[in-house]
Amino acid sequence: MNKKSILLTIILTLFTMSLVGQNIVAHFNYGAFAANNEPYIETYLSIPQDQLTHVKNNDGLFVAEVQVTMLFKQNNDIIDVEKYNITSMPINDTANIVTNIIDLQRLYLNNGEYDFELTLKDKNDTAKILKGNTKIIVEIPDNQVASSTICFVDDYKKTTQKNALSKSGYDLTPYFSILFPESKNDITFYSEIYNLETLLEKGSRVAIFTSIESREVPGEFISGYSKTTRSTVTSVFPVFNSLNIEHLPSGNYYLVITLKDENGYDIISTKKFFQRSNPKISYNEDLLANIIINNTFVSKYNNADTLREIIKSFVPKASDYEQSFIKKIDNVTDIEILQQFAYNFWVERNELTPEKSFNEYMAAVKKVNNSYGNAMRRGYDTDRGRVYLQYGPPNHIHENRFSSATKPYEIWQYYKIEGQSNKRFVFAALDLALKDYDLIHSDVIGELYNSKWQQELYLNSPIINDDESMEEMWGSPLDEYYRDPR
Repeated sequence: MNKKSILLTIILTLFTMSLVGQNIVAHFNYGAFAANNEPYIETYLSIPQDQLTHVKNNDGLFVAEVQVTMLFKQNNDIIDVEKYNITSMPINDTANIVTNIIDLQRLYLNNGEYDFELTLKDKNDTAKILKGNTKIIVEIPDNQVASSTICFVDDYKKTTQKNALSKSGYDLTPYFSILFPESKNDITFYSEIYNLETLLEKGSRVAIFTSIESREVPGEFISGYSKTTRSTVTSVFPVFNSLNIEHLPSGNYYLVITLKDENGYDIISTKKFFQRSNPKISYNEDLLANIIINNTFVSKYNNADTLREIIKSFVPKASDYEQSFIKKIDNVTDIEILQQFAYNFWVERNELTPEKSFNEYMAAVKKVNNSYGNAMRRGYDTDRGRVYLQYGPPNHIHENRFSSATKPYEIWQYYKIEGQSNKRFVFAALDLALKDYDLIHSDVIGELYNSKWQQELYLNSPIINDDESMEEMWGSPLDEYYRDPR
């Protein structure tokens, strides 16, 4: 029987995968931990029950059932397969379902990096099949100080009877997303530190410093969003706390946990990416009033149009908070405000030599404008220009402009990018008339992830309903060039 995939897009981040289909949505997350010096992962799966097809059971109640398949690979070798069914709680009426099916599994895996594939099938509707993939990293050595994954927590209560959600005396309900909308005023998190006794004596004191770091400005911790607590060393050291983020502007951030010893020296630091959507907080122009720009590098720019054009090119490096100012910049006529914003933008990124960073960036802007600009857009406003300016030049580019089988495309490879290794961007000329390349896929945290990117590239590709046949079709030079651009 043909299986029709209803998967439209998959949004991938380092530890979170959201699968969105035409009639069904699911959220997957995981955490890497250790018990008795043995590493394991916990997988967290949430499926809104109203997306599933229900059938009556023998008691006349409605139930839904999902088949879950988890596949772990290394170098194309299958390391482990987990296949099981999860069944919803029986309900009387399917008209107004507000619950989710929550599934938690604990799987022991050796340290290493795994290619993880997740398949969900609605057992009562064979047309509903969701597939996604991501990387799973287990890295908890047993002979040195190490940290588990930071896991976001949706809700918690004291444990009365130990169960699958129990950790350190609490039942922790996972938060399945990395996006914290305006309605979420707190970010609650849990992590574990192992092997502290290899470095410190049991019972000695440590400080746990928690903060929020801007993704766009590495090393810059957001003022007002930090907390310090103290505790004593234990064999498994839990970190369980929360930060209020009610006034945190929209943007991309890292939650950072750092342990320090009694002398203030760092022991270990770990972080996790998250996104904040908070449209009620916009850029406060009043903060620019105290910025002195006399005799600075921006004082030589006295034309409002020139300044606006320069500032618009900052978007690839700007936080969402700064972009809220840039988006309305065409309405800003005060030259001094424009100068103050431009100067402050680079002071925040390089306090000692902001002019040097500004000049280097503008040289890169000139390069992408020449390389990627077209009649419709400046180079910095294109996808390739944005990626180049945000992450720097790629280590390798594979270009294919004249294939009779595919649209023109480029695969950019970065050996190292924001703490990640061997990551790629795929750009394609979807509209040949514009002579522009759109980003259609990337495996970088926070970027567009599209498991069907190969299908978008092929010209006149047939509609294939069978996923296995599709995978065979994509076992092609595209896959080879993606794994090893050359």
